[in-house]
Amino acid sequence: MHMKKNTLFFYGLMAGLLALGSCRKAYQPEFDNNILANEAKGLKDISPFQVGASVDYNLIESNANYRSIVTREFDNITTGNTFKHFAIVQNDGSLDFTTADALYNFAAQSRLKVYGHTLVWYANNNTTYLNTLIQSADAPLANFIQNGGFENVSGSTISNWESSISAPAQGSVSVESTDVYDGENSLKVVETTPGANPWDIQMQSEAWTATAGKTYTVSFYAKGSGSAFNFVNQSNNHYQANSFTPTSAWAQYSVTVTSAATDPQMQTKFQFPNTGTFYIDDVIVTDGVTTSADVITPAIQDTVGKALHNFVTGMVAHFKGQVMAWDAANEVISDATGGLRMGPEPGQTVSPDMFFWGKYLGRGYIANVFNWAHAADPDALLFINDYNLEYSSLKLDSLIAFVKELQSQNVPISGIGTQMHINANTSKPMIDQMFQKLAGTGLKVRVSELDISMNVNNDPSFVADSATLTTQSDLYNYVAQSYIKNVPAAQRFGITVWGIGDKDSWIQNNNVPLLFDVNYAKKPAYYGFLQGLESE
Repeated sequence: MHMKKNTLFFYGLMAGLLALGSCRKAYQPEFDNNILANEAKGLKDISPFQVGASVDYNLIESNANYRSIVTREFDNITTGNTFKHFAIVQNDGSLDFTTADALYNFAAQSRLKVYGHTLVWYANNNTTYLNTLIQSADAPLANFIQNGGFENVSGSTISNWESSISAPAQGSVSVESTDVYDGENSLKVVETTPGANPWDIQMQSEAWTATAGKTYTVSFYAKGSGSAFNFVNQSNNHYQANSFTPTSAWAQYSVTVTSAATDPQMQTKFQFPNTGTFYIDDVIVTDGVTTSADVITPAIQDTVGKALHNFVTGMVAHFKGQVMAWDAANEVISDATGGLRMGPEPGQTVSPDMFFWGKYLGRGYIANVFNWAHAADPDALLFINDYNLEYSSLKLDSLIAFVKELQSQNVPISGIGTQMHINANTSKPMIDQMFQKLAGTGLKVRVSELDISMNVNNDPSFVADSATLTTQSDLYNYVAQSYIKNVPAAQRFGITVWGIGDKDSWIQNNNVPLLFDVNYAKKPAYYGFLQGLESE
């Protein structure tokens, strides 16, 4: 908590202004900004709780005006991009703290507390490194053949394959469940009487689509009684036959096939011109690309889990006793379903830095992150952080339900962060409801990434006039007052604004979302926010 350092003059001014209207009074243009600026040395000096800002280390280094605002106005900084996975983890999996340490040292010298952001998030990951983990030797290859292991069977029909026996050939084609190379089934072919042609007893796949002129590796496992069979890959304009004589033990056989430029539809066939008993399993057509993103082996789960553990433990242990709190888990609730985000949202564009940890590790990974972080620094507070909680009751209620699930497992969760990237149309009653519900958990509540966009239609010709800026000031004022009104003092961990000046914000298109303008001058929003902080 911070002692209020205002003079009696400032208290008198504020009291008089607040008496003019309701407690929700917005910034008024007739305020003497110079008096306010001189009397309130910074937002931190008037706020009854911590106020912070997300910072960009490059601007801390290069822009003295930016740097002076950070040190004058705020109690703490959120580390922006500097502590994220992509900024720390190198392509070999090692951790590089060079820039992170420099940012922490600036904060320590400036007597600013540090909030770590973030230990696990689906975005801003070093996927160059992570993708090497899911493309391990244990990962299966992309198989252009469907049901290559003969596992999908309905009665006597083997899915995606067609068998034929033409007189005078005699024999049988069936699924074998006791003598297999892998899985539960293999293909068993018994030939008692050869046909007139090699293909009189045949097993052929559905057509698979090849890229014109591309070379593929076609492989399978086989065993048999010592007679040869033919292995054929064929399209209308391409024919390739190879003969193999299997032994009594399972062995892998393979060929390379280059598809025709004019006919990319290929079939893979087994033909039996000789008597004998033959077993076939695990037919694979690959272009050398692994599909571990779709098929997740225990080895991949173990490797990805260790990589996450190393990052979380490495980060928290490195800054033990220095970083006061962490976003342990960021944006884990699905907007679409309210469940955990285990992959992309419907219609979401997947960018190269996205890695959906839950897809590989299951829902338990979030509890693990909290437990690992707590073990590395028992004194650091650990938050779960998400957005649109003031907009979507589904998401808000789902997050609270998940928090209760974590609490029932004795997971060391300290609080909830609500990002509050809001705009001019955001519902004030929904803001109140959100704070009330979050406070009802008994955990600490933090406004973690506050900004307010004003160009709600992203109109390129939009200009923020005085009325727009006053509306924005009123909403900043309202957020601060609602937080104070609806969250008990003991649960208020503070409000962090997501940036300093409008030109540095992640939100552009003339949205002017922050407290300072493009020249780092205080906007009406600054004074409205200041007034709201004073409202307790």
